[in-house]
Amino acid sequence: MKPGSPFPGNPTWVRFNRALKSSLWFVFLLFVAACGSGSDQSAVDTSKEVTGGPDSLESTNWELLERVTRAHLRGLSVVNDNTVWASGTGGSVLRTIDGGQNWQLVAVPGAEKLDFRDIHAWDSQRAIVMSSGEGVFFYRTEDGGATWALVYQDKRTEVFFDALDFANAQNGMAYGDPINGRFQVLTTQDGGLNWQPMEQGRSPLAQSGSGGFAASGTGLLLNSAGQPWIATGGARYARVIDPISWQDTNLGIVPLRAGGGSGIYSMAMYSPDQTTVAGQEVLIAIGGNYLDSTNTDSVCAYSRDAGASWNTVVEQGPRGYRSGVAISDDGQWALCVGRTGSDYSTDLGITWHPLGEQGFYACAIGKNTAWATGRFGIMARLTLDWIAPKP
Repeated sequence: MKPGSPFPGNPTWVRFNRALKSSLWFVFLLFVAACGSGSDQSAVDTSKEVTGGPDSLESTNWELLERVTRAHLRGLSVVNDNTVWASGTGGSVLRTIDGGQNWQLVAVPGAEKLDFRDIHAWDSQRAIVMSSGEGVFFYRTEDGGATWALVYQDKRTEVFFDALDFANAQNGMAYGDPINGRFQVLTTQDGGLNWQPMEQGRSPLAQSGSGGFAASGTGLLLNSAGQPWIATGGARYARVIDPISWQDTNLGIVPLRAGGGSGIYSMAMYSPDQTTVAGQEVLIAIGGNYLDSTNTDSVCAYSRDAGASWNTVVEQGPRGYRSGVAISDDGQWALCVGRTGSDYSTDLGITWHPLGEQGFYACAIGKNTAWATGRFGIMARLTLDWIAPKP
């Protein structure tokens, strides 16, 4: 579901929603032009860093990278501090293998009309991208984006996919908005070469009006055993679907803002035990409403028992709607981003601190570097060496 769409799977609404947002954006641009100084406000000065505002640590600045595309980038996959992939509108795919010093445009030929809202990379050569829109297309590369193979497609206009994830090199899952009351689920057991739709009677039940949010490709999590967590919104309750709540819409409720355009936009997971003992996963869920970006009420919740129970962050939470969240592998810190800026946490989501005012769609964390992407090709990185180790 596109952020804010209250009627997932309805092509008429999707077309109207796109037209409406285009019109509003045009009016906004006219207003900016009338009020501005006449300079190009979208130009990127890569010699400067984006400061974090009056309450931010001076050393926690994002470093804006040279803009190499004007595509909106919602897909982001970090292999390590050197190899990062990103994807977005216009069939765009980008790759760096030198820590962001240089980026290669490795777009999928013939996919110029597709919006790749999620990407998963295994290394510098192998990656898979997923489109979101009226229909879904998966493309896979094994040569660093030099060539792409179409590995799955469903051209039905009522199909809208939100995210994909992999438990390991072979086993993965993708999910899309409900059709006939059930979420759409695809699975693979061969690294994304082949995908199988889950039988309609076995896929998760959906609340009336609910769907996923294709905001950053992080609405689906798989642990190393392949257990899924699926983020939903747009309905009466925000809900995380796991095997326990798979067939019961009264289970999995998360105390976050809910209703039209509201819900869980992104999740992140940390396992205290690297063997991923079931039931010990730490989860962070973030969201809000993208049309009410500065509202801080019920935009973040955390779980310390794999989603069996949730706690809402009431005080010192993220500063409004957030579309992406990530946790470092060692659990030292978490990061969330959205239209109005970014925030970080050093206690796995209980308290949050301002990080900057620059807006982003998605974020991800490597070993020593965090990454973020957003509108019109914006990309940024953040070195983590300023974070003091926990006592």
